[in-house]
Amino acid sequence: QSPDERLKDMLLRMIRFQAERFQKDGQYEHIGFQIGETLTSGLIHNMMPNVALGLTAWYGRSWLPAEDMERIRQSIARSMEVCDAMYPFEKHRIISNQDYARLWGKLLYQKVFEDESRSEELKRQLDFMLEHLHRSGLPDDDSEGTYRYLGDLGSLEPAEYYGLIILPLVLAYEMFGDEKYLEHAGKVCRHVARSSWTDRSGARRLHRAWLKIGGRWHKINEPMLIA
Repeated sequence: QSPDERLKDMLLRMIRFQAERFQKDGQYEHIGFQIGETLTSGLIHNMMPNVALGLTAWYGRSWLPAEDMERIRQSIARSMEVCDAMYPFEKHRIISNQDYARLWGKLLYQKVFEDESRSEELKRQLDFMLEHLHRSGLPDDDSEGTYRYLGDLGSLEPAEYYGLIILPLVLAYEMFGDEKYLEHAGKVCRHVARSSWTDRSGARRLHRAWLKIGGRWHKINEPMLIA
């Protein structure tokens, strides 16, 4: 609404910094998140740059230079190919938030660059996630969390990760027109909202996670570092 050439220049430099820097094995550089340069691998740390670049390309598609759009396209395509080989989408390896982030990046790539070659594969993988990772009934029948990973059906994703799950499901609904993706997204939203709690100061806070202890599910509120 109020273009600022200084911010445009900064954004273009950020795009070029991210899109052009890869490690020798094909993973992005500068992916360490909370522990810095000592962390040089991991699916989520490669997928979030893809999501960020994809969103940048979508919202900036009317004014981004063609060479930067192509730079983003090549970067995401390269990252997807490398990470699908290094971190294959296999039942015993799936981690809910990380694989949803992978799907989000691929959906954005298809939407931005109008490449539908992966449509059927994406639908199959989304449906697999819905069937095997989602768990209804917590805290009520209208709500649905996701298991953190298939190797442990005794814990759900912490509250802070559900943005990585809700947004690709909404995007899948918008792209493919299948209402089930929107319905599941709504149930996940209710899981987060209805699992929230009020602390001693009267502030509404997100819960930490749901854990199965002694055969029963318990909502864990603390400790939590986000409001």
